[in-house]
Amino acid sequence: MSSSSNNAASLLAYLNLATTNIYVDWVGTRCDGHPTVATHERMGERLVEELALHLSC
Repeated sequence: MSSSSNNAASLLAYLNLATTNIYVDWVGTRCDGHPTVATHERMGERLVEELALHLSC
């Protein structure tokens, strides 16, 4: 595969991942309306799942 093909494939994989929905059910909010640490941890777990899927880990 040529370098430009690799670059195009990498860009396409990035764009697919960049638009992936990692929404999770919130585990409450803080008093300022932002997600709790537990919610951020769930989003991180979803992001790891998506990265593994897209990067074939």
